[in-house]
Amino acid sequence: MSNSTNDKGYPSIRESVCNYETMLRNKQKHYFDVVEFEKIIDHYTFGGKYEEAVKAIDFALKMHPDSSKIKLKKVHFLIDQGKLKIAMDILIKLQISEPSEPEIYFLFGAIYIDKETFDTADSFFSKAIQLGYDNADNLAGIGFLFEQKSAYSKAISYLDKAYRKNKDMLFVLYEIAFCYEKLGDFRNSIHYYEKYIKQDPFSETAWYNLGVAAESLKLFHKAIEAYDYALALKPDFMEALLAKADVMRKNEDYHHAISLYREYLETEKNELEALSHLADCYSVMKDFTNAEMYRKKAMSLSRQKPQ
Repeated sequence: MSNSTNDKGYPSIRESVCNYETMLRNKQKHYFDVVEFEKIIDHYTFGGKYEEAVKAIDFALKMHPDSSKIKLKKVHFLIDQGKLKIAMDILIKLQISEPSEPEIYFLFGAIYIDKETFDTADSFFSKAIQLGYDNADNLAGIGFLFEQKSAYSKAISYLDKAYRKNKDMLFVLYEIAFCYEKLGDFRNSIHYYEKYIKQDPFSETAWYNLGVAAESLKLFHKAIEAYDYALALKPDFMEALLAKADVMRKNEDYHHAISLYREYLETEKNELEALSHLADCYSVMKDFTNAEMYRKKAMSLSRQKPQ
């Protein structure tokens, strides 16, 4: 068997795409079965060539008008384009002909998420999972859909299921921590950031976000330690430097706060918040000359900024 075919005798993706593009270029007629069209469409989709993917779908449906697999691919694009009614009409017909196809219910759920009807979306996702749409990647994908619409509690539910199925999906822990942070549940946010960091201790953003969560609970020493790790991993991480300065100020360690604000302002010279906080620190330490100097800089900058 040649390298251009797989073990089932189908042409390789490269060969299928090449044949398809040659046909279009030369305005020829060539037969492609549904499996080949799926590969061609996926090739364009994963390559970010969405217009070509849509054209391939339309071409495939002319050749295979009854193919549910191609119709489902079309629905994916219709949802992305916001054409929800057309997508819904196709799904309703497919549901009648193929009531046990889990992707149909997943796509119903995706439509209702787009409509922000989250409980209805949840019920369709549950049906999809009952029918076998339950691998870790699919569960994480559902979680991300909810997360993108700020439905963080529902996102956590699916992301947690995904992680339980596949403990190698480390990024899921990060997203769960982020969702808890957005819900204001900082204790759980800290818990999941720490679980993530145990497996990826060199992520400066995870350390930074851990610091933010700890700071929100006024766990200042924990926050400072997290920001220190973030800065050790990325010395020019200016957000972490500013955050550490803020924590020092809140913890009434004004001497160190001043040093950090000044270091930050060496790079970010026109940062209003840092100038104002630096002035406040000098004022508390009764260094009124520097307090007045930085307050004037802050006021001048404030006047320059558009309202």
